[in-house]
Amino acid sequence: MSDQDWHRVFNSKAAKLNKPDSWKLLFDDTIEATEAGWGEYIRSVFSRFSCSCCGHKWASSKVQMVFHMRLDTSNHQGTVRVRRYRQNCKTCPGAAFEKPTVSTMDLEKVMDKLMEKILVKCYQEESNTPSRPFQPERVLKGPHLSGHCEACIKGICTLSG
Repeated sequence: MSDQDWHRVFNSKAAKLNKPDSWKLLFDDTIEATEAGWGEYIRSVFSRFSCSCCGHKWASSKVQMVFHMRLDTSNHQGTVRVRRYRQNCKTCPGAAFEKPTVSTMDLEKVMDKLMEKILVKCYQEESNTPSRPFQPERVLKGPHLSGHCEACIKGICTLSG
């Protein structure tokens, strides 16, 4: 999905919060640690990749996404920053890290959970859903190549080490 699709799904879900605040989604590849005043939500998502050098395609069921959220009540503006951790091709030496592509269905689920987190962290509402460990809809068998996972390199990936 394109960045525009992310914004479309986010805006649709944020409108259903039924709050007097407006929310915006920003992509931020510089997120490292949670800053004071920001809430955090980390999620693994099934994603696909394509190498921009050789065209090799692969998928991963544990692509890390980090969301930071904050509500500025003085101007009724909420902000969500997201970092989508990337992977690089195992067949190309020195390959660039590629952005993950998330299906519409998976993006809808991630955004639903993100809205729950916004209600809890920014509006102090209680969650209606029980906390459960992440269970991907698709689980891929095979090794996790930590050297090609940006989240592993940054120490964020749960499969690193």
